[in-house]
Amino acid sequence: MSHLACPDMPEYPLNKLQLDRFKEIAQHFPNSDKSLAASSGITLGPEFHFDEVRIGVYLYGFLSNPHPHPGLHLTPAIKARAQILEVKNVEKGVSIGYDATFISTKKMKIGTISAGYADGIPLSYTNKGVFMLNNHPVPIIGRVSMDLCVVDLSDVPAKLAKVGKWVDLIPDPVSFCKASKEAGCSPREILTRFGQRYNRIYEK
Repeated sequence: MSHLACPDMPEYPLNKLQLDRFKEIAQHFPNSDKSLAASSGITLGPEFHFDEVRIGVYLYGFLSNPHPHPGLHLTPAIKARAQILEVKNVEKGVSIGYDATFISTKKMKIGTISAGYADGIPLSYTNKGVFMLNNHPVPIIGRVSMDLCVVDLSDVPAKLAKVGKWVDLIPDPVSFCKASKEAGCSPREILTRFGQRYNRIYEK
């Protein structure tokens, strides 16, 4: 067994180099099963598959690359949501969150939601992460706190921007992957961060 270093970059020459080296070594073990590809490696082509492939993030229906293989159709197996605890309107020039990393440049409607870095929301999502509220993007504004974070509800219909509404922390696979990359982390990192403070519901 081996593991590809750059499977998310299909054209990267190291993929072919690793494949050739793996084939060369595998010749010395004719009676052993061989495995090289994990999730992203599967889409590099059948020559990377050998006897077994190791499905990782694909098992949960998520992407590791915001530009998926055209033949890859995944359905997310995980949802994570947090409720809106407070909704308020703020004027221009108001600082939001620790260290005043965000200052409003206009009148805004903001919402505080019940999830923070203790719940797996990475600090790198500060002023970069994007959640969804009924298919409406709600960007994180200000620093992610331990138990809370603040989102911009300005472009959300008034009937949805209310206390008690649920915000999707994991949107569709492509949006989730794109938002993760823009925040400087990976979807795998976020999926493995979700802790014990969530109420878990298992569905068949």
